[in-house]
Amino acid sequence: MRHSTMELTALRPNNLSRVLSDPHTRALILYSGLVLGHFSEHIIQLIQAFVVGMPRHQSMGMLGLWFPELMRTEVLHFSYNLVQLLGLLFLAYGFSGRARRWLNVAILLQGWHFFEHFLLQAQYVTKFYLFGKPRQTSIGELVLPRIELHFVYVTLAVIPTVIAIYLHFRQRAGEREDYV
Repeated sequence: MRHSTMELTALRPNNLSRVLSDPHTRALILYSGLVLGHFSEHIIQLIQAFVVGMPRHQSMGMLGLWFPELMRTEVLHFSYNLVQLLGLLFLAYGFSGRARRWLNVAILLQGWHFFEHFLLQAQYVTKFYLFGKPRQTSIGELVLPRIELHFVYVTLAVIPTVIAIYLHFRQRAGEREDYV
């Protein structure tokens, strides 16, 4: 019960304003919103392909409906995944203990995801396609089709990130209780 009391204490109006005054926490909230948006795009893409029945090449999420060329060129995915990786690296300084270990797992997984998008972007720019394929192909696509693969990549990076954030706030709630 101790942790739930601490967590509820952290959400009281006077404590909430103190928590939100911390620049790391504000950056973490902004970052979490970006990650949630990206995760939602992949869920929408799956719905488009497997529920609505859109052709796979047209199932590009909401942004893909508005900016299809950005989706085809990989600029949006490459840029977003770079921002996500840099965000994790930037936020890492504020994490410690078990939360930092989980964040390191997220950094490693997001690093791989970014590397895959780097390969796709490089292929788009050079028109040199890997593995003898007629289009941009990532290493993971040798195992899973792109829509499913990138949903898996996003999910694998999100899970340890959420665990790290949970542990981070739980740890901070414990620190606050020690000083109250």
